[in-house]
Order: sequence, then structure tokens, then C-alpha cells
Amino acid sequence: MESGWRYIPEMNQSLLAKPGYPPRCLATALLLLAVAAYPVFAQQPQPIAFTHVTLIDGADSLPRRDFTVIVRGTRISAVGPSASTKIPAGARIIAGRGKYLVPGFWDMHVHTDVPAARLVLPLYVANGVTGVRDMAGSWEHLTGFRADIKAGRLWGPRIVASGPYLDGNDQPIPHYLARTPAEAIAAVDSLAALGVDFIKLHTGLNRETWLASARAARDHHLPFAGHVPRVVGAADASDSGIASIEHLLA
Repeated sequence: MESGWRYIPEMNQSLLAKPGYPPRCLATALLLLAVAAYPVFAQQPQPIAFTHVTLIDGADSLPRRDFTVIVRGTRISAVGPSASTKIPAGARIIAGRGKYLVPGFWDMHVHTDVPAARLVLPLYVANGVTGVRDMAGSWEHLTGFRADIKAGRLWGPRIVASGPYLDGNDQPIPHYLARTPAEAIAAVDSLAALGVDFIKLHTGLNRETWLASARAARDHHLPFAGHVPRVVGAADASDSGIASIEHLLA
């Protein structure tokens, strides 16, 4: 449970200071925003103790009632029953009785490379989404967002991104035009060289080009996901190793 969890004290304090926030529908997850994606916002050395919370950690289907979670710096250092978990001297205590502590959520299909990106990205974290999978955009923009988030210049979630996608039709959205298997292989090679997290395939690829893209992604040990054209179909897409089908055309 410790791996990947982070505490954002500034965000937590600002939200708790607002009367009536969060709304009752989110009250059971009041402490959700205590867990976030990047360590840069948690530079204070003072330990944090979330006491007497009901913990939903994803390890099983049962809530862990009356637990205490200790955070030191950017890491969760201790988790256990409140009766037996020692609170460090000088810790800031956040009383969680009657509330729940849960991991941050992931949104697995987003497009963050939009004109208002720097206004939108903080809203993910404010709503408990600490990780997103970006399905298309300028690699320069996306890596810029990631750098600014990591450096503390921008509030935002962890971003796993494909960068430009592959399509057989020209589009205004950042993409690689792949009308033949050779073009598809070259595009995947280029994306792998950029360091993308996965490859996205789009609807306009013909069957041979789509399958060539899949083979090239496998050769680079990169996951691939995206649209499945009619000429490919779900069965062949699955057999090719697609990680997720984002849109399926009947």
C-alpha cells in the first residue's frame, strides 16, 4: 500500500477550510485528497497522522475500520489499527473518525492537451484523480506538463501518455500518418524513440497497417491501445495483444 501514495498538505488544507466542502456525496472520501501522485508538494518534515479512519486500500473488498496512517515527508511510513499504531512525536494529527481514506483514482481515457490544459489539470487532483492515461496529444506539450507538475510549477495528476497516435487519415490532432505497413513501422519506431508510454492506434488504419502497427509495438515491448476498425475486429485485435479497446466500430 505504501508504494505510490503521496500526501498533498496544501491541497488538503485549502479544501478542508471551505465551509460545507466537500458535498455530502463525497463526505465518506473526505481524506481522498491526502493521497496524490507527486512528492514535490510534500516537502514539510513534520509527520502527518490520519487517525481513526476507515481505510479502503484495494487489497480486498473489506474496509479496515479504525486505522491510523502515518506519513513522513512524501511516503506513508506506517499503517495499522489505531490502538496499536504509534503516532510520532510532534506529528500533525488529522482526525478521521467517521471518514474514509482511499487511494487516488485514475481516469484511463483523457485528452489533456487542450487550450485550457493548465486550468483543467488541477481539477483532476481537486476531484481525487491522481493519475490519468492521456490518449493523444503533442508529446512536447505532455512532457512539459509532466515536468511542471513534478517541479511543483503546476498542480496536476501523474500522466501516462501515448503522445501522437497512428491514423490512416490526416487529422488536426497530433498524429503520425500511416497508410502502409512501412509507414506504420516507421511511426512506431519514432514514438518509441520519443519514449512514449504506449502506442495509440486509430480508426483510419487499414487492416494490414493496423496489424503492422501492433507487431511493431510488440517488437518495442510497448503496450498499444485505441480504436478497432471494422476491418480488424475485436477478436483479431485481442489476438494481437491490444491492451484496451477504447472504441469498437460495429
